[in-house]
Amino acid sequence: MSSRISALYQRSILLKASGKFYDAEPLAREYLEISKRLHGEEHPDVGVALANLASIYEDMENNDEALKHYEQCLELRQRLFQGRDHSDIAECLQKVALMKHKLGQYKQVLIYFERSLEMNKRMHGADHLSVSKDLNVLGVLLIKQNQLETALPILKRSLAIREKFFGDGHPNVATALNNLATLLEKQNKLEEAEVLFARALKIRETTLGHEHKHTRHSQNNLTDLVEHKEIEDSLKLSVGKQKGLGKKKKSTERL
Repeated sequence: MSSRISALYQRSILLKASGKFYDAEPLAREYLEISKRLHGEEHPDVGVALANLASIYEDMENNDEALKHYEQCLELRQRLFQGRDHSDIAECLQKVALMKHKLGQYKQVLIYFERSLEMNKRMHGADHLSVSKDLNVLGVLLIKQNQLETALPILKRSLAIREKFFGDGHPNVATALNNLATLLEKQNKLEEAEVLFARALKIRETTLGHEHKHTRHSQNNLTDLVEHKEIEDSLKLSVGKQKGLGKKKKSTERL
C-alpha cells in the first residue's frame, strides 16, 4: 500500500472514529476505487476497503448501502479463501446478519449468524470468546424477535463461556448478565432478573466507575426492574383482595 493510499485509508478511519461519518465516506469510496484499480477486483485490500466503507454507511444508518457493501465483502472473501474458514468471513457473516435484522429481513438473519457461529466453533472450539460473541448477539436478536425460549439457552451459554474465560468480575461478563436478565424480565421472572441486573451493576461500578455510561445503563435497568416488581406486586395484591375475601391470608406465600 503506497503512502498516499495508506494516508487516505487512515484519514477515513480517523474521521469515522471521531464521528465525522459524512466526511469519511467520500475518502472511503476513493480508497475502494483506487484499491480496485491497483490490485484488481479480487484482492484482500479490496475486501478491507469494502468493509471500511460498509461500516461507515452503518454508522450513517444507511443500512441498504451498508448491507450491499458487506455482502460484496463477504462474497469476495469467500472467493479469496476458496471455501476455507477464516475470521474475516465470520465477521462479514455477522455484519450481514445485523444489517438484515435492521432492515427487517428476519428469516435470513439466523442463517447468517448460525454460519458464523459454526465457523468460529470449527476454528477456535466451542468455548472460545468469538463463539460467546456470536451467541450473545444471536440471543439479543432473538429477544427482539420475541423468541424468548430459543434465546434463553443461547444467552446462558454465552455467559458461561465468558465466566470461564474472564472470571466473575469482568465487564464482558456484565454484558452477558445484562442481556440474560433482560430476557428473564420479559419472561416475568423478576426475582431471577433482579439478581443478574444487580450482579452486572456491581461489576460495572467496580471496573468502570459509577459515571460510566454502561454503569448508568445498569443502574437504570435495575431501577426499572424494581419498579416493574412493585407494579406486579400491587396488581397481585389488588386481585387477592377481590378474590380472597373470607379466605386465609395467601399473600404471605409470596414472602
